[in-house]
Parts: sequence; C-alpha cells; structure tokens
Amino acid sequence: DLTDDLSGLTDEAVEGIVGWRSFYLTHHTYTVQGRLHGSAFYDERGQPTAHLLELERRAEMAERQRKQREREHHEQRRQMVELGERPCRGRASGSKRSLWCDKGPDEPTFVPRRRLAAEDSRNGGMSSLEADVSDGHVSGSAAAAFATRGCVCVELSRADHSPQLVRYEGCDRTSSLCTVVDASR
Repeated sequence: DLTDDLSGLTDEAVEGIVGWRSFYLTHHTYTVQGRLHGSAFYDERGQPTAHLLELERRAEMAERQRKQREREHHEQRRQMVELGERPCRGRASGSKRSLWCDKGPDEPTFVPRRRLAAEDSRNGGMSSLEADVSDGHVSGSAAAAFATRGCVCVELSRADHSPQLVRYEGCDRTSSLCTVVDASR
C-alpha cells in the first residue's frame, strides 16, 4: 500500500528521504515532470505544504544532530589517540559482555580496561547506559554500544598505572580478551 504518511519515521529516516528528494531535484540526469498536487506534500498550485516544510525541518535537525555526533566521535577518537588508547571491540548477549582489543603485527599487547568517569561514582559504579539497561533488555547495535561502553584498550605496559583505568572483575591482567558477567542482570 502506498501512503504519504511519514509520521512513524524517525528523524534520521526522514533525513534520508529528503536527501533522495534533493538528489533527484538537483541531478542533471533527472528532470522534474510535475508535482502530485492534493498530496500531503504539494498543494494544487504545486507549492510545498506545511507538512513538507515540517519534514524538511526534521531532516535539517537530524542532519545537525548527526554532524554533532560525528564531531564528538572524532574528538573522542583524537583524545584516545593522544592517551595511547584504542576503542574496545565487543559483543553483549544476555548478562555476558565479551570485550577484546585488536593487535596488529609488531604491535605491543593491548588489554581492555574500564575508564572510570565522574558519573560512575554517582551511579554506584555503573555508567548511565548500564544503569538504563540494567533490566537486561538490550539488543542489536545498542548491545554493541553497551558491550563496549566505558571500555578502552591500553598497552599492557601502562594498563595498571592509572587510577581511572580499572581491570574488569574476573579478567586476567594480561589478556586481550575478557568476558564480563553482570550479576545484576
């Protein structure tokens, strides 16, 4: 069934649709043949409706948010590199989280450690994401984000020299792979 009802879409999905619309409107190969008036998007004179303008506003907001997340991600990565750290790789399943650090040839061993943040002390040692999903219902990309939340890979030679880097309970000090069982789940 075809519909012009986009009310159930996320802002990110609307951003994608508006992006494709822009592509077809501006690409030299594709020419506008007309507009479907009487729809939710164009009136009988072919002018954008308030609904279309609202979708464009949502798409612009989603684009700004995406770009802000990208800037924050790049800044976090830059800070990690400055500290000699790497992001952990991870997977979550039920109450278990597997965390590991990749190692290239001729590189020192990197081990997973939990980086304590100021918020951890306010949440009884749990990060805000862990507190939000402590009921155990997390899956897909959220599970991957949860699995690696707060985890950084550090060189073994400096892994135990920072009070902000804590070894995960039950994990060997020198292992680049760690399985964490969350007893609260």
